[in-house]
Amino acid sequence: MAQFLIEKGALDGEVHEARNRNFYEAYKAGTLDIHEFLDFQLKPLSRHPRKQLDEWHVEFMQEKIIPIITRKARDLVESHNEDARVIITATNSFVTWPIAREFGIENLIATEPEDVDGEFTGRVEGVPSFREGKVTRLMSWMAEHGISWDALEETWCYGDSLTICRCFRSSATRWRWIRTKPSRNTRLSTPGASSACGKRRRWEQRRRSSRCRAPRIRLLTVYRRRQRAREPGPG
Repeated sequence: MAQFLIEKGALDGEVHEARNRNFYEAYKAGTLDIHEFLDFQLKPLSRHPRKQLDEWHVEFMQEKIIPIITRKARDLVESHNEDARVIITATNSFVTWPIAREFGIENLIATEPEDVDGEFTGRVEGVPSFREGKVTRLMSWMAEHGISWDALEETWCYGDSLTICRCFRSSATRWRWIRTKPSRNTRLSTPGASSACGKRRRWEQRRRSSRCRAPRIRLLTVYRRRQRAREPGPG
C-alpha cells in the first residue's frame, strides 16, 4: 500500500524507498529489527485521520487489489469453505483485513497497529506477527477458539513461511504444505494473487514430494483446518 500512498502524495517516495531498501537488505541478512521496521511502516498511519485512511483503502482495493485477484485464486479459497480458514501475515491488519474480507476469510492473524479512540498512534499493539511471532500468535488464536492439534484431522498451508512450516511439522496433525513462489512472468508488484509453481509437500508417516501448480495469494499465507468428526456421546 506504500506505493499507493506515494501516488496520493501522502508519503515522500524517495525517502520511503531508500529506507525500505535498507530494511529489505536487513531482512534478507536476517538482522531486521522488527520494531524499528514497524515504527517506519506504521508511523504514516498516525499522520492522517482514520476517515481519510479508510477512504484511501477503498480506492486501493478497487484500483490495485481486486483487478489482480484471479478467478483461480477465488476458487482455491472457496474450495475450503467447509473448513476453518485463517490468514497469517506479518503485514498490518489495517491493510490486510479488507483483503481477507474480499476472499470471504473469517480469521486474520496480522500485526496489529495500535489505535486510541479510533485513530492510529503509529505504534504496534501486542506481539508482531513476524517470524516466531507468527507461531506465538497462532497458538494464542487456537487457545482462544478452543482448538487443539488433536481436534484437527488435516491442515492445509499455502505460503512460504518456513517458521510456520516447522510449527506444523512438529504437530501431531496430518498436514499438507503447498509452498508458493512468485512466477518469473508474474505481473504482480502489489499484494494479490497469481499462478505460481511450487512444491507440494505432504507429511504423514513419511514425506512425499511432487510438483504442482497452485494459485498464489501473494501477500497472504492461508491455512486450512478441517475439524475431525467427533463420535456422538452423552451431553
